[in-house]
Amino acid sequence: MRDVTNIEKSINAMKRLPGVLFTTIMIVTIMDLLLAFPIKWAWNYTMTYLFGLPTITWAHAFCLLYLLTMLWKITPIPTK
Repeated sequence: MRDVTNIEKSINAMKRLPGVLFTTIMIVTIMDLLLAFPIKWAWNYTMTYLFGLPTITWAHAFCLLYLLTMLWKITPIPTK
């Protein structure tokens, strides 16, 4: 009897998995898109003034954010 309830719990958890996965992907995507705007504004404000580089669009800032996260993975500092 106890095995049946554990199996049912596992089946219910598997049924919820696609919804949780979709929600997680959407939240991460929205956060990445929102984080592209400060990068764009900072680039356009400083780089054009200091180095004479061209301004970037929101899509360029999003790609730059993606490249930066691939190059430098931020890991939390372990606390004791």
